[in-house]
Amino acid sequence: MKESKIQDYITKSGLSCNLVFLSEVDSTNDFAKKNVISPPSVIISPFQKKGRGRLNNRWYSEPEKNITMTIVPDRIRSEKDFCIVNYYAGVVIYNVLANEYPELKVALKWPNDIMINGKKAGGILTEVVKRKDFNDSSLIIGIGLNVNQEEFPEELKSIKYKSRNPTSILLESGKQSELEDLAYKIIKEFFVFFDAIYCPERILYLWKKFSELVGKEVEFIKTDNNEAFKGKVLDIECDGAIVLLNDSGEKFKFFSGEVHLIY
Repeated sequence: MKESKIQDYITKSGLSCNLVFLSEVDSTNDFAKKNVISPPSVIISPFQKKGRGRLNNRWYSEPEKNITMTIVPDRIRSEKDFCIVNYYAGVVIYNVLANEYPELKVALKWPNDIMINGKKAGGILTEVVKRKDFNDSSLIIGIGLNVNQEEFPEELKSIKYKSRNPTSILLESGKQSELEDLAYKIIKEFFVFFDAIYCPERILYLWKKFSELVGKEVEFIKTDNNEAFKGKVLDIECDGAIVLLNDSGEKFKFFSGEVHLIY
């Protein structure tokens, strides 16, 4: 991945976005937390040594094979908009991938996974950076997308849950992709349509449409005790919650956990 190529794409498009390119970094999100980054900016690195996903799970990425970056948007108007930005980022990535790879089945999985052909190809980690008080807070959106990687550690693979198994665009399409071009297209779509977050109902509608989860039978794994819970997805809400209905007709609302389709 070449810094000059990404910068050239950004400059020629007229996009107002600062590029912070790091040849290697522990984590682009952690870098954004430890340094004052003027928005709108993108921190991107071809080698993220200690990437992490939700709940501090490790995000494994081979050097020069994938997209690992953090987007720092302009300040969000209010705290209630934070959650919708996570959904928005998912919709952005879905749109780019569906347009670039129409032969692949791209989907979104609650709360922050990017799926290709039923397997995990990427993830989003949205975090709030607190400075002095809420008025001096900023939002960062970490994006990890498996693009040209061919091998993954055995510990990441699952026999029981297909949706836990890692994959990449290359493995599913058989085609190498230019990292700079794909990263730029995600960055551009994110910033050009960013005001859409102030229409949360529309973003949530699209996210639910692209996830195809509502109405499906799932197995839900609770974060606190790994207990498995089976039910039907009734809804995904603006506050980030998933609403499930069990066999007894009881409704449950969860903010954290894993969801897997029952085939």
